[in-house]
Amino acid sequence: MMEGEVIDGKEATLKVRKYFEEAHGPFGVLVFEIEEAAYKEEKKVWKIVCKFYPSLAATNRMRYEVEVDAKNGKILGVKQLGPEK
Repeated sequence: MMEGEVIDGKEATLKVRKYFEEAHGPFGVLVFEIEEAAYKEEKKVWKIVCKFYPSLAATNRMRYEVEVDAKNGKILGVKQLGPEK
């Protein structure tokens, strides 16, 4: 990646999915879905809102908001938003 370039939304969402797969295991990220992927120019971050079933026995998908550094793809923050309604 060249100086001043930012990762695109697809790459940011793939980083988020990989993060949760590493944290919960492959069966802990069932029916992974992106609700929103928004680039925040002023902070140079991607805000990704996603939801997934955290286990085979889960009855509700959990929702998360994740900030991804647009320059290097690092996860900057993860906020649990609660179960899907």
